[in-house]
Amino acid sequence: MKKWEREYLVTERGVFEIYKKSNGEPLCVTHHYSEFNETGDYFAETFTQFYKVILVNLREVGNSEKANEPYQLCLLETVFDLEAIRESLGFERWGFAGHSRGGMLGIIYGIYFSNHLNFNVIVGAAAKEYMTFSIDCIYNSAHPQFHECKN
Repeated sequence: MKKWEREYLVTERGVFEIYKKSNGEPLCVTHHYSEFNETGDYFAETFTQFYKVILVNLREVGNSEKANEPYQLCLLETVFDLEAIRESLGFERWGFAGHSRGGMLGIIYGIYFSNHLNFNVIVGAAAKEYMTFSIDCIYNSAHPQFHECKN
């Protein structure tokens, strides 16, 4: 299996470590807080038959830019980073694909920059199951408003 090609991309928001594989229309794949390397990612690999996949290590991940302020790690700021990456790569538009926390990122991306997306693949972005362990989550039966919120 062909390895992913690493590149350090200079953007107006810093330097980001990305991995590219295959040919075709560009597709960005990332996951909030996951680190990628030359072996790629199972989710991203599923798209390489049809798209040129750009797998992105986000801020504070791998060898990408570090955060100077905590707010730089929020979903919206991350979308601003992705836009800077898209612009530096010279793409007017690209696709985005994310699962789990990456899917949540895809939702924010679609809200703010749908005009720069050809399509948006969002998989498993509902976080209900793992949040039920926290008493602060409205889906936890011990939460004071559980019964109100469930109905």
